[in-house]
Formats: sequence, structure tokens, C-alpha cells
Amino acid sequence: MEVGSDLFNILITGGFFVFVFICVYLIYAIFRSNKLKHELKHIKSFTSFKISVSEEIAQKGNEPQKNYQEEISVAEQFFGSLSNLYEGSIEKKLYNDQMPISLEIIAWEGKMEFFCICPSEIASILERQINSFWPTAQIAKEKLPNIFKINDGAMASAYLKLDKKFILPIRTYKNLESDSLNSLTNSLSKLGENSGAAIQVIVKPITDDWRKMGAINAKKVQEGKSITSTKWYMKVLGFIFEMLSNVFHGGQDSKKASSNPYDDMVRLTPIQEQTLKALNEKVSKTALATNVRVVATALTDREATLNLKNITTSFGQFSSPELNRFKIKKGNGENIRDYILRRFSGKGMILNTEELASIYHFPSHYVATPNIAWSRAKEMPPPANLPQEGTILGKSVYRGEEQMVRIKPEDRRRHIFMIGKTGVGKTTLFANAIEQDVREGKGCCYIDPLGDAIEDLLGKIPQERWQDVILFDPADTQFPLGLNLLEFKNPEERDFLIQETIQIFYKLFDPGQTGIVGPQWEHWFRNAALTIMAQPGGGTLIDIPRIFTDDAYRTKLVSYVTDPIVKS
Repeated sequence: MEVGSDLFNILITGGFFVFVFICVYLIYAIFRSNKLKHELKHIKSFTSFKISVSEEIAQKGNEPQKNYQEEISVAEQFFGSLSNLYEGSIEKKLYNDQMPISLEIIAWEGKMEFFCICPSEIASILERQINSFWPTAQIAKEKLPNIFKINDGAMASAYLKLDKKFILPIRTYKNLESDSLNSLTNSLSKLGENSGAAIQVIVKPITDDWRKMGAINAKKVQEGKSITSTKWYMKVLGFIFEMLSNVFHGGQDSKKASSNPYDDMVRLTPIQEQTLKALNEKVSKTALATNVRVVATALTDREATLNLKNITTSFGQFSSPELNRFKIKKGNGENIRDYILRRFSGKGMILNTEELASIYHFPSHYVATPNIAWSRAKEMPPPANLPQEGTILGKSVYRGEEQMVRIKPEDRRRHIFMIGKTGVGKTTLFANAIEQDVREGKGCCYIDPLGDAIEDLLGKIPQERWQDVILFDPADTQFPLGLNLLEFKNPEERDFLIQETIQIFYKLFDPGQTGIVGPQWEHWFRNAALTIMAQPGGGTLIDIPRIFTDDAYRTKLVSYVTDPIVKS
């Protein structure tokens, strides 16, 4: 009976632990599933911006270092503004679901480009932030270059970790002799043919709880203690040594009391003072959680690895022997996957805005690296008095704001002169205006001297206006189009048409005014044309010679003439 009772208790206890294990596993599985859903939501809705800044001519001055530091400090303010994207809801905190923003330098096909990638829901916010800090920068939504499209190519990757506690800062741009981007971009510019590489910096906003570590470690430094990370077994040995010391020396009783309160103060060494100052400077600025990845592709493993090493070596400029530095960790397939998905992995490094600005900022004229994709034109805002109606010429996009550019009909009648080299869109602009006229039921005439745009334009004419189209092709001998130069609607038009026709004869047969046409010919032609045009059905140029050769025909036409001068 007792054996059965014990067995029952064991089964009950075992079943309870199994139940608890299953519950914990289910809770963990649900948590992981929901966390993955939140990550996939951001991954599926990414928007990528290509950022191009203008390459200005560097001004000569006595303080070049100060000037380049001022340029980089703009990026520091930009990173500070990203901390405002932090969302403090319970769900966001539970799943660590803050908006990741990826800042990248991509070198591919002989050029180096700067990109910002973010979830689509904050794309407009990020675009406005970039515009506010870099007013002259051109921002365009563009597809990211694919550095992995080399057939049977090789790839190598790495990611960066801090060597010591995150509270210790790295060396920043304020302690460098030149722009840190020079070294980073130089390593990217030395890639061989069919090679690509990218530096990816992903940031996420965090709370200010990390600052507490600054206060804790600052206190340790003031007490003369080390704040560098110690292995767990060294901590255990230190604890045992301290316990034994207390036993043999009487613990606290062995300390002699002193009436001088300054006896307990620790005099700091210069290095400790420097560390304390660095701690205070780091916690004085906003910080973001950060992932830094480097990816390189090439035709061979050796070349890809060499390119990766050249790039990661350039991060050595941020090493501070007394404080902190980056450790280069070799990446695997998961690291490359996270790079492609722009996924923030783990907790990341906590870097403040000064450290982030040192690693990533847009180039200025202090960066002399070749192959950077500079902006070749300055983006300007549209005029404030644009018309709200009329023919659409295009769409102005300035700092993310779109506005239709139109031209009024009366302005079109004053002539439009389109200037531009071949291929910039002059013909397309006129063709779009004509297409709008056709769809609005208006009439227009398009003269195509080259003959390469008319086919395109004919294809855009809607079916309901096919019967209104007149196609005049002088080279088409199969279907020639008759053109009557003497056709008129009002009697007042006759003199104008005759004079224009006479000018055509001058250009064709007597351009030098040698007398082949002459005043007498003009007199004959004018009277003959007026006679032909006087009949009810009108006439053409073919009828003019008949007036001089056919008396009956001439007598018939003269009977319709009412002008006595012509009739005589």
C-alpha cells in the first residue's frame, strides 16, 4: 500500500513538473512567435533612400580640423533626433519592438553610395529629418544594389563588438586628425573588378536606463576599483581571497580608526581621471542600440576575405587603449542573412551620438575618396506662384513634398523653348502635353522632323479620337495627302494665302531674288489665284495654268469675280 502511494506521489510530482515545463515551453514559443511576427512586419515594409550630397570646393582656412568636426557634428544631432522614435508601450517593451534604422555605405560597380533604410511607417519622418539636417542633400527612393549577384562568387562577413563594457567610449571624431570617413571609404574604394562590399550600421532607440551604469561605474572609479570586465572564475577567486583575508586579519576590526575623514579618500591616477571624464562624457549624450556589420563579395574566397580585412582594419582608428575599442568577430551565414533582411540582432552595442557620428555620416568636401556618388545638381524648390490649372508639365519633388507643375494655355501660346541635350526628355515633355490636349478634346499639330516620335504619339491617341487624326507623311507615296494652299474659310483669308504661296515660290525657285519670279509673275499669279478662288467650289494650284490656256474655262471663272480690278 505504501509502495503504491509513493509511486502515485512520484507520478503526481513528475506530472506536475512536466505540466510546468510544457506551460513554460508554450509561453516561450508564443513569445518567440509574436516577436518574430513583429520583426517580419518591419522587414516586409522597408523603404530605402539613396542620399546624395553635393561635392563643394573646400575653402582654405586656418582651422581645417574645426571645420570638418563641425560637418560631422550635424550627424550627431541627427542621431540624437532618432531617439525620439522610442515607443514606451508595454507591447513594444515586451518584444523590444523599436523601429530599426539601417545606415549603409555600399560599394558596387565602381561607385560608392549612401543609403538609409527604415520601416515604411516612419519613412516620411526619416526623410524630413535628413532634409532638416542636410538641406542640400538629394533624397531618392531607390532599390538597393545587390552585391551578391556575382554568379558562383564568394562572400565574407564580420560584425563588431565592444572589447570592454559599453559604458567606456571608443575614440571619436573629436580626437581624430581628419575625417574618419576618409579611412572607411578608402578601404571601400580599393575593391577589384566584380567585387562589392557594404558597411551596415543599424540603430534602435532605447530608454535612458543605461545611464545608471555610468553612475555605478563612476563610483567604482572614484573608489579606485577597476571597471573592466573580469572573467567569472577571477571574480570567484577574488571573493574567496577577500573572505580569507577577513578571517586572518579580523575583518573590519583590523582597520584602524582615524579621526581624519580624508584618510579614506583614494587619490586617482591620471588614467583613472581620464576614465572618469570619459564616463561622464558618454552618459551626457543620447545613446542608441547599435549593430555594425561588414560584408564583402568577390569572385574568390581569398579576394573576399582580403577585402573584408581591409575594411574592418579601418575601424582601428576608433581604438582608445585606455578606454574601449571594437573587436572584429567573424560572421557566418546568419550574419549575412541579418544583413540582407536589415534585422537587428541581440541587444547590440550601446553607442552614444558622438560615437555613432564618428562611424557613419554623409561625406563632405573634407572626404577626398574617389568613386563617391556625389550629387551633380542642386535641388531647388518650385516657384510659389505655380498655376493650379492648365497642362501638366511634370511633378516637382522637393524635400519629400510633391507638387504638380502646370502651364496655362495663354503661356503656351507665347511659345515654349525646351533646352537640353539628347536624351533628357524634351520630346517626351512635348508628347505628354499633346496627349493631354488630345484626351481633353483639343486640337493640336505636331511636327516631327526626325520621325522617331510620331509612332509613340499615335499609340497614345484614344479610340474615340481616331477619326480626328490627320497624318501627313511626305515620304508616303502610297497614301499621299493633298494639301490645298488656296483653301480658305473667310474671304479675308484669300490675300493672306496668296501672299504666303508667292513667298513659297520665291524660296523654291528664286531664293536669290534674281527676277525668275519677279513683280510681273506676282501680278499674274495673284489675279489668277483670286479668279480661281472666286468660284463657289474654290480651286487649287493645278487650275492656274488652265486659266492662261483655256479661254472658255477663263470666261466661266471670270463670271464669278466681283472685284473690278481683278475682273479687268
